[in-house]
Amino acid sequence: MIQGAVAFATRQNWLVDRLFSMTPGVAHTIVNPGFFADTYLVTIGMAAHFGAFPWMYGNSRNAPPSNEDIARVAAAVLMDPARHAGKSYRPTGPALGFGTSTT
Repeated sequence: MIQGAVAFATRQNWLVDRLFSMTPGVAHTIVNPGFFADTYLVTIGMAAHFGAFPWMYGNSRNAPPSNEDIARVAAAVLMDPARHAGKSYRPTGPALGFGTSTT
């Protein structure tokens, strides 16, 4: 991973969110799922080959939401946008997992 790339992307997302917040007459809701559960499937082949599940974020822990969970949050927001206007949601999965590569 390129050093600073994540920080740059995070900063850009934050700036866009702030711009929407400051725009008069524009109601918005932020749904920021972070790391998707389905992303883990990308490394399955390598995990099977090497006998370890690589965790690219060091000792951090994550509770990734499924695509279905993210869709439920987005659908709830779209069904009642006035209720969710100006709010921010970060859907997560059921439990924290991983801290280092899992073998």
